[in-house]
Amino acid sequence: MASHPIFAPDQQNLFLDFFEQNNYAVVADALPRADIDFLNDFVERSQRQHPVEWRLDKAVHSHAQILVHHPELDPYIQAPVTFPLVKAIMGPQVRFAQFDFRDVPVGIGEKAAMHFHRDRGAVPKDYWDQNKHQCIFLCAIYYLTDVGEDDTSFCVVPNSQAYETLEEAQQQLGKKYQEVAIRGSAGTAVFYNIGIYHTRKVGANDTGRRTLH
Repeated sequence: MASHPIFAPDQQNLFLDFFEQNNYAVVADALPRADIDFLNDFVERSQRQHPVEWRLDKAVHSHAQILVHHPELDPYIQAPVTFPLVKAIMGPQVRFAQFDFRDVPVGIGEKAAMHFHRDRGAVPKDYWDQNKHQCIFLCAIYYLTDVGEDDTSFCVVPNSQAYETLEEAQQQLGKKYQEVAIRGSAGTAVFYNIGIYHTRKVGANDTGRRTLH
């Protein structure tokens, strides 16, 4: 696996340069400790009170409609560290599309694995075909738990957005092809162009992982 840089919040220009070249980038300390604790406490309390909404019978617990009933989460749509980066990439008229927690429990192991895929369902095919080298949609994933070297992590294939299959990306990118597992402490944020191939990579440590998308 290739390593990756992690940029500090005050390294905005370096972060943006790296994103432009790779279609992903990672920033540290995107959320302060108080916010990380608040969000983790919120998830655990909500899961106790509304287990059906969190699909606790599934391998990966998630809740994609939580903003409807919880306005206390609204500030995290435009987090102070990351929202300026969003606007710098997407432009000043950027529109919000998703707010979703993902919770991979301890001990799930291979049940939490995914195949490499692209999040293109929200983009009409004709528009995608005309703009596939651009960042049409941007996703930011916040780690709410620490992700170490052997933990389950998010994983991206940089600059793979123009290829119809992962195999084609491997062939065409050649030596530039990488599968980059993203490591970082709680509060780290991963930005990626939804057109690039990505997955959840199960690590040797079956410790679980919680994220905000």
